Amino acid sequence: MASLVNYGSFMSNTNRLETIANRQRRSRVRDLAFAALVVIAGATSLMGVQQAVSAATLTHVAKR
Repeated sequence: MASLVNYGSFMSNTNRLETIANRQRRSRVRDLAFAALVVIAGATSLMGVQQAVSAATLTHVAKR
C-alpha cells in the first residue's frame, strides 16, 4: 500500500514537471514570435525612413 502512495506521488511530480516544461516551451515560441514581429516592424520603419530621406533629397536637388 505504501508503494502505491509513493508511485502516485512520483506520477504527480512527473506530470507537474511535464506541465511546467510545456509552459516554458509555449512561452519560448511566443517570445520568438514577438521578437520576429519586432524585427519586421523595425525593418518596415527603417524602409519608410529611407524612402522619406530619399524623397527629401531628390526634392532638394530638384529645387537647386
